[in-house]
Amino acid sequence: MRDFDKQEKWLFSICHGIQVLAAAGLTKGKNVTCYEHVKFEVESTGGKWIDKQAVRDGRMVTGQTWQSHPDFYREVMELSYYRDFGTSLISNNFGHSLPVTNNRSPLAS
Repeated sequence: MRDFDKQEKWLFSICHGIQVLAAAGLTKGKNVTCYEHVKFEVESTGGKWIDKQAVRDGRMVTGQTWQSHPDFYREVMELSYYRDFGTSLISNNFGHSLPVTNNRSPLAS
């Protein structure tokens, strides 16, 4: 995982997978989510646990559980689109696309 981080590759984690990132020291200073019963490991390694289904912080996307898949993969696809086209493209509830050039969706909270 550290090699992936050094090479600036994306890091994805769902549920207990955050334990691998925490053990590698990659959660320090990051906003992440995971299964709530392992949030202690995130916080004890310098990360900030966010109570959301999916959280993106830079090249890292994290999800709480398998039930987070829709939100988690929405974030993953957003990163993929940004990589391929140099801009973000998200769809709002009205079927319109919103381009974003600062790598942050205007609909993200």
